[in-house]
Amino acid sequence: MGGERHGFSNGFYRFKPDGSKMEFLAKSSNNTWGFGISETGELFGSTANNTHSMHIGMPQRLFDGAVGLSD
Repeated sequence: MGGERHGFSNGFYRFKPDGSKMEFLAKSSNNTWGFGISETGELFGSTANNTHSMHIGMPQRLFDGAVGLSD
């Protein structure tokens, strides 16, 4: 998308409708089956197994490079 190379894994992504940009939001434990947006703009998801409900509070890019955090 947008000339950038991406490696995909299980998780949640968002992209511009014109395909010019894509962003990885959050990792999930396996195949994503559900995704919802609340009336206040909060993101929620679920997977086929293990993670039946999750709240995506912040995009992954805000954690990249943070000391002491791991996957």
